[in-house]
Amino acid sequence: MSSSHKAHQLAEAYNQTRYRVWREDGPALDLYPGQHNVAMDAWLHLHAAPLAHVISACNPRSQLLPEPENRARMRTLESTVRQRGWFFLEARGEALNENWPGEASLLVIGQSREELLALAEQHGQYAILEHPYGMASQLVFSRLFAMDHAQVATRE
Repeated sequence: MSSSHKAHQLAEAYNQTRYRVWREDGPALDLYPGQHNVAMDAWLHLHAAPLAHVISACNPRSQLLPEPENRARMRTLESTVRQRGWFFLEARGEALNENWPGEASLLVIGQSREELLALAEQHGQYAILEHPYGMASQLVFSRLFAMDHAQVATRE
């Protein structure tokens, strides 16, 4: 299988994921790549934030880890987000095809794409989900994704 085919399959798996966010002031919100969520826009407006990102520390580089290790990684991510003074909510990425276990995540509001991508890369993550106010949610891939798949291509 070519590296571009592997990268395409992985990107497609990320696109076939529901990102569920638990709010303190209402029912959970479900975000899907490529879809706009008016309720999330209302929530962002309420918090005067232009955008939000879903980030995880679980299963770095899309390699499954034991649940205790993923929990420890998420505690580290949450600690970093708290130390930076960023507002966040608990979230979870859930594969729609059920071929991948759900991943604990955080929804971080108001921070830049660059800040969240840098944090994602520190935690070995290939992508984050971005929800800009008034627009569809979209996956944003990190440099790790391109680097890892470029390395596979050179070995084939």
